Amino acid sequence: MSPLSAPGRVALCGPLLLLTEVLLCFGIATRPHPLRWLYSLPIIAISIYGILSTTSGRSTDDVAFGCAFGCAIGMALDFLVLTDVQNDLVKFDRPKYLTSPERVKEEVRAKKGRIQHSGWGERLLWAIKLRWSPRGIGWSHEVPIDAGNLHTFLGLSPPKEGNRAWEKTYFVLSRLQHILVSAFILDISTYIGRRNPYRAGNTVPVPDSGTLASYLWAFWPLQYVIFGSLMQQIAHSGLSLVFVCLGLSEIEDWPPSFGPWKEAYTVRRFWA
Repeated sequence: MSPLSAPGRVALCGPLLLLTEVLLCFGIATRPHPLRWLYSLPIIAISIYGILSTTSGRSTDDVAFGCAFGCAIGMALDFLVLTDVQNDLVKFDRPKYLTSPERVKEEVRAKKGRIQHSGWGERLLWAIKLRWSPRGIGWSHEVPIDAGNLHTFLGLSPPKEGNRAWEKTYFVLSRLQHILVSAFILDISTYIGRRNPYRAGNTVPVPDSGTLASYLWAFWPLQYVIFGSLMQQIAHSGLSLVFVCLGLSEIEDWPPSFGPWKEAYTVRRFWA
């Protein structure tokens, strides 16, 4: 799809999405004030315009940009309207899932509301960290995480704390292994999907249930679930390698993107 084939739409302007991010971070960094929520208005207006009136020229890219603009609206409402972030949220020294409940309470008492008394630069850095921590890792709103749920390398037990160099080496090897295994499964899934005669768009009639053909037909929608989850895990593991190796974050800041299935026994825990 191009602007010419989408009447009324203009070519997507990338800086529009960047502008929503800048406004969001500035709004989060602004000290608590009754009018701070006004930052959300241009973010929402730009995002609605981006969703309804622009196109990148490709429908798949339009979906991605639409999701990004939608997320911008959600975060603007959360961080700028519904939550007094600088009074309610706290950044911990270590992720909450590795901190004792007593230590968590101490840090909340000591740090709650303190960021608003810092300078603009420190508050802006705090805001950027909050914006790019969608799972809340290391924050007071961090979702419950199983500390024992870790990526392993060749079935070897993770090293004990103390030898930081071996911990980082093990982390790198485990994430590389995770990327390779996920890519292999993804490749198999794509191979089967492309050769499935019953995939969407084909004129072959729906097969009878219980036959091999029916299972191939059912695999077509399942492929998207596999594709989506594996791509997210590959991206997560890849970014964790970059940030940890460059010293921009710690190993503890990158728990696995998905928890164990045994913990998904409620709707809330499934999505957490």
